[in-house]
Amino acid sequence: MDGLTLKKLLRKADENGYAVPSFNYSDIWDFKAIVQAAEEEEAPVMIASNPLVVGELGAKFCAGFANAAMDQAEVPLIHLWTIPLLWRCAGTALTAAILQ
Repeated sequence: MDGLTLKKLLRKADENGYAVPSFNYSDIWDFKAIVQAAEEEEAPVMIASNPLVVGELGAKFCAGFANAAMDQAEVPLIHLWTIPLLWRCAGTALTAAILQ
C-alpha cells in the first residue's frame, strides 16, 4: 500500500462513515490473525505493538513481518509504534511507522 498515511486512511474513513480499528498483537500468530480478519472483512486496520512484544521478539523481526504484511495485504494496514519502539527499530528494515 504505497503512499498510505494514517491521515489519508482516516480522512477516507471519515468521508465514508466507517471506523478504522486498532488491535494489539502479542506474537506473529496474533498479527497474522488480525490481517486475515481484516482481509476477510475487506476493512482497513491499524495494528499496534508494545515494548514487551518488541523486546521479546526483537525489533528487526517485528519490523520484518510488519513490512511483509503491509506489502502483501489486500487491505490497508498501518503498523503503530511508540517513540521508544522507534528508537529500538533504528537501523532495521522498518519502512512505515506511525506514532501513537
